[in-house]
Amino acid sequence: MRTIVLDQAGLPIIKLKNFTFKNCLKNYLFLNVKEMSSDEIVIGDVTEKVKEYAELSKTIKIIQEKLKVLNVKKKELYKEVLPKLKTNNVTKCNLAFGTLKLITSKRKIMPNRTTMKDKYSAFFNSIGTEYEFLHSSPQQKSEILYKYIYIDNIEFKQENSISMTYNKEFKDQLKLK
Repeated sequence: MRTIVLDQAGLPIIKLKNFTFKNCLKNYLFLNVKEMSSDEIVIGDVTEKVKEYAELSKTIKIIQEKLKVLNVKKKELYKEVLPKLKTNNVTKCNLAFGTLKLITSKRKIMPNRTTMKDKYSAFFNSIGTEYEFLHSSPQQKSEILYKYIYIDNIEFKQENSISMTYNKEFKDQLKLK
């Protein structure tokens, strides 16, 4: 027999005899309410709410698994579409539900261990041998070296990506559902 009682804070407590995870799924549909004393309350639609919650949880799990498959497919198509857009110099595709754009961005490549060694060698083979550098103070030498590595000889990497923007009609359709 199953009963629902309220604790001191007024929150419902569900008591199940022989509760195990295995029989919980079998028994949650058949919650029966035992005769209760004055400080117990009957919650009539618990069975329906539990069913609805379980179905919703199951539906979400199924959709999440389908979404994983769709995202894998999207990544594969991204790898195919991006080079084709670049080689054909296509920067924008107008679609019925929005616009697909090829975005080119430029970002700095910060020096790392391997590139720093090359930059130091290049510095001391060029600027490091000049009279002005050799006869400057240690503070000035450090500023010249810093400027050479982090300002004057910064490398950039160009990256391309695809951006999808959706039109107002499509967004309005999503809001209705």
